[in-house]
Amino acid sequence: MNHSSIPIDKSGRVIKCPICGEDNVLADSKLCHVCNSPSANYCYGHEEEIAFNEWEYIPSPCPEGTARPLPGNARYCPYCGNITTFYHAGYLKAWNYEEQDAETVSDDDLFVEELEDFRPLDDAVLPPLDNALPF
Repeated sequence: MNHSSIPIDKSGRVIKCPICGEDNVLADSKLCHVCNSPSANYCYGHEEEIAFNEWEYIPSPCPEGTARPLPGNARYCPYCGNITTFYHAGYLKAWNYEEQDAETVSDDDLFVEELEDFRPLDDAVLPPLDNALPF
């Protein structure tokens, strides 16, 4: 099964930055020089509970996962199980994520349908105007 992937070159760097579109990524960089996004996929770190039921990713990469870039489709480090920089940055969705069908109705479509169904109220439904205001 093929999962979504970010295209990378032989050195493990992105061919084109997924965030800003820069296609002149430096061969020895870990970050895009235009938008500062990850340009190579490495072990990122692990999740820790910082308060009751409140979790945060702690950058704590393993030595094996930072020695060389990981594949462009790696969501987790194969050496320690931590998430990768591409997954943390949002380049990659969960491995079991299913794209929404293009035919799916959007919220905007629902709003337009509601407007089309809108009918003004009859005067008989509205209470009579009281010109004598209490103030």
